[in-house]
Amino acid sequence: SYEIIIIDNGSSCPYDINDIKENNPNTRDSTMIISTKSPISALIHGIAISRGDTVCAFIDAARIASPNLLKLGIMACESSGNVVSGALSYHIGHEPQNISVKKGYNQSIEDSLIALTRWEKDGYELFDISSYDPSSRFGFYSCPAETNSLFMSKEMWSESGGFDSAFVGPGGGLANLDLWKRVCDNRAYKVIMLLGEGTFHQFHGGITTNSLVDNWVNLHDEYLNIRGEPYSTPSIVPFQLGIPNSRAIAFSIRNK
Repeated sequence: SYEIIIIDNGSSCPYDINDIKENNPNTRDSTMIISTKSPISALIHGIAISRGDTVCAFIDAARIASPNLLKLGIMACESSGNVVSGALSYHIGHEPQNISVKKGYNQSIEDSLIALTRWEKDGYELFDISSYDPSSRFGFYSCPAETNSLFMSKEMWSESGGFDSAFVGPGGGLANLDLWKRVCDNRAYKVIMLLGEGTFHQFHGGITTNSLVDNWVNLHDEYLNIRGEPYSTPSIVPFQLGIPNSRAIAFSIRNK
């Protein structure tokens, strides 16, 4: 009923595809060696070779998905035509990692935090040790600046133009924000957020989230050159689908 496609576009940290397939037999591996530090070409390739009717793209693989993310995302896309769906994003740690890394947050600290949970049995326990990703800081019932779990039908990925290969900056620049804004601003699409689900960002030394230097100006300059206007967050009020887990509700109350 689902397939996982892993695209390695030149990672310095190899992985064992057979280890992944042990628990996910319908996983396909496709290696791309490309000259840019942007993952956009790899994402476009992965979407193109996917065989499902619905495609969910993770621009950042260093995240743990909540238990019902896949099920609810597919349900949203199958509920009616022209649906774009996504979930909020979270950072493991009690404050966003772009702040905590400047205070010494690292892999060791994060491993200790995760060890306090039983996330493999109940992924919702990650809400106990997490904070909002800055892009989702507006809260549970608002439209985020982006989603790291973007669901659309295969047809809509093509129709919307998908990820723009013009974004060649490290980490893809603002390509993910750009695509999310384009589909949210398109009145022909129905945007559905997956209430109480999400992706939890893990420390991995990323170019934006885990950088000690603020790269926003350079990333935004690339956006300006491509779009010809400053970036602004989507202004729509999305539909909501789902029944939040009690831990997700507690998180929303703590982080009002």
